[in-house]
Amino acid sequence: VQVIVPGMNKLPPSINDWLTSTSNEYYTANIPVHKFIDLDFIKDVIKKGKLTALSRSHLDTDDSIAIIPPDLESYITLESWLEGYQYSKQQCSNVDHHYKNLVIPDIVCSFPQGFADCGEDVSCDAFNFYEWLGALSCNIDCYSGSPDDFVSTYSTPTPNHIKPESVTCKCLGLITTDQINHLVKDIRNHICWHQDIPWIAVNVWGFDDSPVSWKLSEHNYFVCGDNNYTIVIFPNTSSIWFIFATSAYDLYS
Repeated sequence: VQVIVPGMNKLPPSINDWLTSTSNEYYTANIPVHKFIDLDFIKDVIKKGKLTALSRSHLDTDDSIAIIPPDLESYITLESWLEGYQYSKQQCSNVDHHYKNLVIPDIVCSFPQGFADCGEDVSCDAFNFYEWLGALSCNIDCYSGSPDDFVSTYSTPTPNHIKPESVTCKCLGLITTDQINHLVKDIRNHICWHQDIPWIAVNVWGFDDSPVSWKLSEHNYFVCGDNNYTIVIFPNTSSIWFIFATSAYDLYS
């Protein structure tokens, strides 16, 4: 998960707390697959909490499993159930990056295609904006765009402007949908009132080898395993952009 906020030099404490919270811990364990369909496990673990699990396997060459949590409000502790198995507790890692004079595309929530009725270019369209977010996430230089540049000829799409201060934070690990929902709520409660912020982007990268994708449809890995989405939040409005990228062979696509 990555949060991009142009117009701020640091994130509010609530967002930093989310990034470093103990709830961002997860387990890796060597467990036989048949244990997940054991009746006691279903009764004592799956039906009593929100369990998210994914096998560490290659979707295109191995058997893979995933467990999607039911819509419940209770939580469970797995440590007692994991006794007797080899397991370890992992902490999601996080990385911050601060930008000076970042050139960002101009986007208007009411014009995702980039043009007003009169044909005037008033906003970068959603496709080019999403591509720019990907370049920023990969630390690609978007300033020069020179045809002679060996690494990249990419440049920030137009129209655009400069923000003197911007910040991004990235959290890596097994992150549940509940945690992302809480993050988005915190952003709307603690960041969206700032006048200098044109938008906030939340990038979420799903696992390439997840067997399921949108609406529990089958996820495939052929050339790539794209399984990503971005939520763009516009301050002082109820509008958002929701952009997602799936593998070409996903059943949902």
